[in-house]
Amino acid sequence: MISVIIPTRNEEEGIGKVIKGIKELGKGYEVLVVDKSEDRTPEIARKMGARVIRQSGFGKGDAMKLGVKEAKGDVVVFMDGDGTYQPSCIPKLIRFVGEYDLVRG
Repeated sequence: MISVIIPTRNEEEGIGKVIKGIKELGKGYEVLVVDKSEDRTPEIARKMGARVIRQSGFGKGDAMKLGVKEAKGDVVVFMDGDGTYQPSCIPKLIRFVGEYDLVRG
């Protein structure tokens, strides 16, 4: 399984599109939204089928660490919640996992 961790803060405008894009990749993906929002981001993420984890700490780094702790997958992918990066790129990145310890794109 591949765990896609999305740290969020007030991303209600883009989070639905990002999660939808991940779901379109097929089975084998776990979507974790680590959230510290004051808007509808967690509600939208849950409705789209993501597991939402409430962040009590501060900053993106803290959210990423919390996501890794909660992830169930053998591979972890980080994405932004605003749609900056397209989920369709995930398969291109993970094909290098067997060759490298870290892939960044």
